[in-house]
Formats: sequence, C-alpha cells, structure tokens
Amino acid sequence: MVIADIGCAGGDLLAAIHQKLPQARLIGIDIMQQAVADSQHKIPYGRFINSILQKISYLLKVNQ
Repeated sequence: MVIADIGCAGGDLLAAIHQKLPQARLIGIDIMQQAVADSQHKIPYGRFINSILQKISYLLKVNQ
C-alpha cells in the first residue's frame, strides 16, 4: 500500500498514518523545501519530494 500526502507540511499526517499502517509506503510532496526537510527528519522511512504535483506525477507510479 502506498499513501501520498500532497502538501505534507511537517509530516504530521504521515507520521500518524504510519502508527496505524506501519507497512505502508509513505510519500510526501510539498512545494516548500523546509517542509520537506522537516518531514524527512521526522519520518526517515518515508520518501519526500520538494516540487509541485504537475512536475512529479510520474514519481507516484509504483511498481508492484
């Protein structure tokens, strides 16, 4: 299962989701570099991208 948070800010939502679904792959996207850095620090097992959604939509494709 993959969960993507568009506009992840500091990663609070993904951290809470990880508590309930620890097996999920987490992806956070935010336009603010500091938000991405904060999220990555808080959730080192997630994948975080500093971009706008239109430029990174191809990154959300997941190989199964």
